[in-house]
This record gives sequence, C-alpha cells and structure tokens, in this order.
Amino acid sequence: MQDEPTNNLDIESIDALGEAIREYGGGVIMVTHDERLVRRTDCSLWVVENQDISEIDGDFDDYKREVLEALGETLVNH
Repeated sequence: MQDEPTNNLDIESIDALGEAIREYGGGVIMVTHDERLVRRTDCSLWVVENQDISEIDGDFDDYKREVLEALGETLVNH
C-alpha cells in the first residue's frame, strides 16, 4: 500500500508510475488524490468516508459527477 505516491514526482514520473501499475500483474492499493494517476491506471475507485468504504460504480468522471451533485444538493439545502 502506498499513501500519496505522487507527492514528490513530476508529470513524466507520474505517467511512468501509472504505466507500471497498469502493466503490473498483481494487486496495488493506493491512497491518492492525484487525478492524473487515477486516470492513468484505470483502476477501481473506492471511497472511504464516515467510517464506511464504498466502491464507485463507474469511472473517475462518474465519481466527479457524484461529488458535484452532492455538493450542489448540500449548497441548495443550506
């Protein structure tokens, strides 16, 4: 497991890391907020919040849409 693996990497290194992860035959668990790495690896997305873990049904764009909708609902409700 790697926590924020891209903190000290430049763009080319992030791309190389993403390619290596995608080509790796085993499993990898990453904790990251780096959209570039998430997209590059084409991985399954899991969200940890409120003492719960849930898998995102879809890709990164679906996740972004869910987050924006939730923020919109929160902003409208206040």
